[in-house]
Amino acid sequence: MMRSFALWKKILYLLLITLSFVGLQDFCHKKTQGFTLAKARSAQNHTKKQSLDADKVTSLRPLLSQPFYFLKKGLQCYVFISEDSNYVLKLFRWKELEPSRFSKLLPSSWTQSSTLQKQKKKELDFTSYQIAWDALQEETGLIFLHLEKTQGLDVSLCLYDPILVRHIVPADDIEFLLQKKVEPFLPFFEENKKCLETLFAFFTQLAQLLQSRVQKKISDSDISLQYNMGIHKGSPVLFDIGNLTKIEKDDHSFQENLEYQARLILEWLAEHSPELETFFRQKLYPETSCEKP
Repeated sequence: MMRSFALWKKILYLLLITLSFVGLQDFCHKKTQGFTLAKARSAQNHTKKQSLDADKVTSLRPLLSQPFYFLKKGLQCYVFISEDSNYVLKLFRWKELEPSRFSKLLPSSWTQSSTLQKQKKKELDFTSYQIAWDALQEETGLIFLHLEKTQGLDVSLCLYDPILVRHIVPADDIEFLLQKKVEPFLPFFEENKKCLETLFAFFTQLAQLLQSRVQKKISDSDISLQYNMGIHKGSPVLFDIGNLTKIEKDDHSFQENLEYQARLILEWLAEHSPELETFFRQKLYPETSCEKP
């Protein structure tokens, strides 16, 4: 009887320890929003494919030398804000882009579908980032793109995670992108909706930005005022660079491509400011006035 009681006592004790560990792990995961430095570092080795411009690196080092603080977790990246609040550093979520180390221990037939899916996502995402770097740096606030490990940056990143634990990592050894910090559109709209001159100037620039994208044969499937439109010194910045593709064929007219990229903006304006929606259409399609295509 005593032995049975002692056995059950041990089992209960182990169960309590296990539950405590699981609870603590869940608590830490929520507090850190799932961020660990390991999740933001790829398994790939240095490839020496990306060449570094010496002048660019010289101007970049002071920006990267300051501490960066965790801001949020996005669908594609972990986002950090610089100490001076002028820049955001985005580290890629590699769990979504490459197979886990554990999956290598499993039969390939079990992991093939997942592996191919992640490879495709990485190709699409990185192609989009490269398009932004090659053709849309000013319009996206993109300052630097580091898609693979390199040699030559020679500066360490100081990162503070959501619970303010400090991580030091050589910038050469981690993939990232650096952008200007922008203000969100909605507060800007609320602040200026009684001063339409300011909004007219903003949407004139936005129309020109979209026209320029289509002229460059670049398409963006997800341009939204609420979620990926920012303001920098009064000008529009489309800071989400994860949905860019090249328009390979002229299957659609310039105006149709423009309408496709502006559709979410026009829908939002039609609901919140019909006057601005009419004005924006006039700027988008000057040859057709405010007539809807």
